Amino acid sequence: MANPSPQTPRDLIPWGWNITPNVPNYNCPSPSSILGTFGIVSVLVSSLNLITGHRKVINFVSFGLFGKELGDSWRFMFLVPLITQLGANAFIAYLYQHTTGFGQGFTIIDLMLFYTTRPRMGWLVLTCVIGWGIREENTRGGQKLKGFYENSAKGAILAEIILMIIASFYYGRTMHFAVTRGYYLRGHLTGPSAHDAHIMYVGALLYTVFLYTPLFYLVLLVIDEKFGFLDDPLASVLLAVGVTGTTTWLGSWLFWAGYVHLAQDL
Repeated sequence: MANPSPQTPRDLIPWGWNITPNVPNYNCPSPSSILGTFGIVSVLVSSLNLITGHRKVINFVSFGLFGKELGDSWRFMFLVPLITQLGANAFIAYLYQHTTGFGQGFTIIDLMLFYTTRPRMGWLVLTCVIGWGIREENTRGGQKLKGFYENSAKGAILAEIILMIIASFYYGRTMHFAVTRGYYLRGHLTGPSAHDAHIMYVGALLYTVFLYTPLFYLVLLVIDEKFGFLDDPLASVLLAVGVTGTTTWLGSWLFWAGYVHLAQDL
């Protein structure tokens, strides 16, 4: 049975805080400009990853310490993108909290976790070029030489998996909120904000359903490093990226597209 009363944007957002300036005559950025900024940042970061993630560039800037042909630096270098992402989120939250007219109703942890839900494309780009420089004859002393982007891509995948798990706090919270109120059922959402809310809930569902696919493949890759049971581990990585990368990236865009339109009407 349909809900008889239309819901307001405040009723449709699963958390109690919001970033609303109380400064007179302050105009918030439009939803299109927010989403456009996300897109521009994704392209810039992805382009930068292609430069800084190249093995020879890493070897040069680290004075030969990393980026070795036989190295497995991805096992700990995943901390660089992970810490950078979380640190940037925390810094943005700190700026909001210490800017006049903001900082009401949320903590730095709230925003740091929430911003992990933003769409990220850099790891997808790195994984798409993971095979560059890898050839069957690329061996030395019985060990396979690394491709130009192999370590960077593996590190980016591991960092992304951790960020995805952290982001699942808000995605899972959103999905649970919608499920328990029947908002995924036809006719249970009414009012002018129903369309935007539907988009946000569908994005959260899509993201959550496909969240753990890359974790499964990463475990396979780590095991394969020791036992070598996969006929083509690279193909497995690309399959994981094709399925998980497409669905979670699309889910995050839908989530944010719905959310920024809802938040505009708060």
